[in-house]
This record gives sequence, structure tokens and C-alpha cells, in this order.
Amino acid sequence: MNEFLTAKDMIIERDEQGELIAEEYTLRTNNKDKVLIKPIPRGTIKKYFGAEGKNIEDLDGEILINYCVNPVFTSKNINYVKPYLVTAIVNAVLELSGLKEKVIVNVESTLKKKSIKKDMEN
Repeated sequence: MNEFLTAKDMIIERDEQGELIAEEYTLRTNNKDKVLIKPIPRGTIKKYFGAEGKNIEDLDGEILINYCVNPVFTSKNINYVKPYLVTAIVNAVLELSGLKEKVIVNVESTLKKKSIKKDMEN
């Protein structure tokens, strides 16, 4: 066993066409529902979590559409997904991407900033 990480260990796997490889994931729901999801690569993270002014609901919808392979979500059906499943799938994608803790802190910080800004405006 190698003591050090190699570059291959650190790179998100892709197929022959360069597409991210989806992984089966069991959600933390009562039914232990399974989904097929892809991780968010480092180069795309800023699009979702560095975007000021983006609505949280818009972000989670984009994540479902772009990173959940099965079931498939579209811009038309995304608004009808059960909220607890949206949260569970987004959390699964974040966890698979190694982002969950960082994102929670950023989202809470952004929400706090917006709240303080609103209070100051009133």
C-alpha cells in the first residue's frame, strides 16, 4: 500500500468521453431510497457556492438537474419534487463531492448576511 496519495487518487473519475461517472447512493430517508448521482468537480463549485444573489432553491434545482442521473430531473418537473427528497439528494451530492460541511457553513453565512442586510435596510 502506498503511503502517499497519488494524482490518480485525487481526481474524480470520468469515462472515456470525459463525462463524470455516476455512483449509486443510498439516501438518508426512512425508505433508504437509492439514486444515481455524480460529484460536483472542483472547477464547478464556484458556480454554485460562490454565486452571490442566487436563490437557494435555484441552486438545489440546478444541482438536481445536473448531478442526479437517476431519477432524471428537468426544469419542468423540478418544482414538484418532494422537499425532503430535494434536501436528501442535494446532501448526497455534496457528501459525494466532499463539500457538505463547507457548503453548510457558506449557506448559513450567506443567509445570515442577507438577514443582517435586510434588517439594516428596514
